[in-house]
Amino acid sequence: MSTAAKKASTEKITKQAEAAVSAGKEGVETVVKAGTDAVAKTYEQAAAAAREQVATAFKAYEKAFKDVDGYKEIAEFGKDNVEAALISGAALVKGFQEFGKTWTAMAQASLENSYEVGQAALGCKTVQEFTEFQADVAKKSYNDLVADGRTLAGLSVKVAEEALAPVRARVDAAVSAFAKSPSA
Repeated sequence: MSTAAKKASTEKITKQAEAAVSAGKEGVETVVKAGTDAVAKTYEQAAAAAREQVATAFKAYEKAFKDVDGYKEIAEFGKDNVEAALISGAALVKGFQEFGKTWTAMAQASLENSYEVGQAALGCKTVQEFTEFQADVAKKSYNDLVADGRTLAGLSVKVAEEALAPVRARVDAAVSAFAKSPSA
């Protein structure tokens, strides 16, 4: 095979690989976006329905128990607890979306890196050069894995803190309410 034929063949393979990388990247983006959008929409609909049901129940119980001492405070407390649960759920959904976007970006970077590594490996002229190149790739891959792990762990902690904040506030309110209540 002539040098020109080898070059043309290599260029053809390179273009096919670039097209495959691009298609893979778009596919991952589409799947993750569709999944996170569906979850967010479903959660928003469920949260709206729950808020509506709580408001309806609150009005009905308010009519029925309007003369009972302390009822309104108890009902408000319960309503606030439901709202805190909904806010917590919304924080989780937002966190899952952010997690999906972060993971997608990492997957895309990995896909692009794999393509670049493949291209660079083809440029190695000797076994020694290829061995050194492969060692550098392994070291970089390990460092990227550790960095990505730290990023995902940090994001997980952030999401957990945001989701638990409303619940923690309601627990504090309950403890405070019980501490203030008159003893029997």
